[in-house]
Amino acid sequence: MSTTSQALVAVRRIPGALIQGTGNPRSGVYRRSRTAVVAAHVALERALPARARGAGEVPASPDAVSDEWLTDVLCGHVAGARVIWSSTVEASVGSSTRWRSEVRYNAVGDAAGLPTTVFSKTTQRFKQRLMLGFIGILPGEPTFFRDYRPGLDIEAPLGFHGGYDPQSWRSIAVIEDIGVTKGAEFVTALRPISRAEIEDLLANLAVLHGRFWEAPEVVRNERLHRPIEYVRRSAETFGIAGVAHDGVQMAGDAVPVALRSRTDDALDALWVGLEECSTGPMTLLHGDPHIGNTYVTDEGRMGLNDWQIIQRGSWQYDVTYLVNGALSVEDRRAWEQDLLGFYLERLAEAGGPRLEFQPAWAAYRRQAAWPYFAWLMTLGHGGLQPDMQPDEISIEMVRRTAAALDDHGILG
Repeated sequence: MSTTSQALVAVRRIPGALIQGTGNPRSGVYRRSRTAVVAAHVALERALPARARGAGEVPASPDAVSDEWLTDVLCGHVAGARVIWSSTVEASVGSSTRWRSEVRYNAVGDAAGLPTTVFSKTTQRFKQRLMLGFIGILPGEPTFFRDYRPGLDIEAPLGFHGGYDPQSWRSIAVIEDIGVTKGAEFVTALRPISRAEIEDLLANLAVLHGRFWEAPEVVRNERLHRPIEYVRRSAETFGIAGVAHDGVQMAGDAVPVALRSRTDDALDALWVGLEECSTGPMTLLHGDPHIGNTYVTDEGRMGLNDWQIIQRGSWQYDVTYLVNGALSVEDRRAWEQDLLGFYLERLAEAGGPRLEFQPAWAAYRRQAAWPYFAWLMTLGHGGLQPDMQPDEISIEMVRRTAAALDDHGILG
């Protein structure tokens, strides 16, 4: 039997609810069935490649992007505009696959100033789909660019289109190519961050949090995970304890001696902190504001990229995650109290409440376990996870977040 035939049989034998991606995500039957369905779709896409023609379809590869599809997603608001030529190539691969498309329009599209290059973030590959699908964050970036980005005055890419397919777990977000439009330089943990740059990033978070503080479209949106739900599903998918222990071994001297035998204690602190930031005042969270998800424009502005893991929860989840990983250990120790005061002032200016410093400082400290575990899991990743970061980056991030966890002394 051919690969295509086997894939078709695999899909047909699975109940419709599982094909659609519904069901209990903790069920072993659900996980096995969904894995089989996604594998079958990947096999079908390779064996029977098809080009996407309308915005309701999600392209499976760069070759599946057609001029008709680009016309539908880029020209829909400009009557008479259409794409007359395009070229799409794969740009990079990690937790998602990125494509860059160059686009040419007819005279109407040119006159409207439609984008001539766009960036697409997709789940083209099998492990990417399983990771984002089982955690439940496939709709994250499409939802952000469709529902929240238009009313938000921060430095972040514009979004042009978003969609996902609940059967195959394909997803796509078509966004501004900020490398072209803003000369953006994407930042890594190996690039030093100045005081002004970290303040700029915190100002962006303050505007995000203030704009959506206790906003009904966030608080009532049950499709947005709370932090504890997101981490719990990640833990169940990847086996957090085992992966974290592996990460500690791989990190070596990057983990302080005092923490190397206390991974289980750190896990207890993790769940306490996550419960707190999942039950406090709700706002829209970036969800993954590590320094590798930031950029600097040609005008020196710092921006936030990669909105796949948007959540609803308390401000300190984002702020602690950013500060503990973005700065060298020495700079974080020297600046973090002042940086928290800066964030709190900007939060009040952006429409949020005026929070008192000491309770906010305690809340900030209690979130120190999650950044540490996030990077241990990235370093010691399990079988379902794609390689999301080079080990050199992950070890440096473990070094910084481990030092912060040790400094703040929350393992009691």
